[in-house]
Amino acid sequence: MMQFGLCASSPARRITARLVLWTVLAVAFAFSTSASRVSLADDDGQSQSLVVLRQTGGIAGSAETTTIWDDGRVERTRNRPDGDRSIMRLAGGPAEASTLRATVESTGLLDLPEGSRGGGSAPCCDQITTTLTLTFAIPPREYQTADAADSPVSLKESLRLVQAAVQSATPIDADAGGMDADEEAIPDDVR
Repeated sequence: MMQFGLCASSPARRITARLVLWTVLAVAFAFSTSASRVSLADDDGQSQSLVVLRQTGGIAGSAETTTIWDDGRVERTRNRPDGDRSIMRLAGGPAEASTLRATVESTGLLDLPEGSRGGGSAPCCDQITTTLTLTFAIPPREYQTADAADSPVSLKESLRLVQAAVQSATPIDADAGGMDADEEAIPDDVR
């Protein structure tokens, strides 16, 4: 059968089909990677993310992303079948978030070239790769290290500060609709 002057099995038709396939794959890849990029503003446009900490790898091939926002929120997502997502709050709220930003800046991490990697080698085997993105920096800066890597002191200290802040964060009560204890619930008849 002839269409547009080309035989269905002609080399030109096969090349065209391959180009269409590669174009579709490229577009799909672009959309999937843009969805995983760091979000600088919250859905309401009011809050800004300060830092994003991603840990991937290990024997189970896990992935965990933690975002600390300037309003003191901490969001953590894990690659589990149930889509594990938790929202926490820094004990000191926005003030603690601001202090964390200033302390990370004071480590000198921003003096390192972006993309600095600890140890100078690619992650291997079952190592956990940790990526710290400073979204408060303009433009955002990203640094990466792996288990047992000989990382710069400023990167190690910044990671320690961020991880300590996340460890001290307290879960927001899901039953209260994400409210703090001092906020009042909206009665059902008003909603």
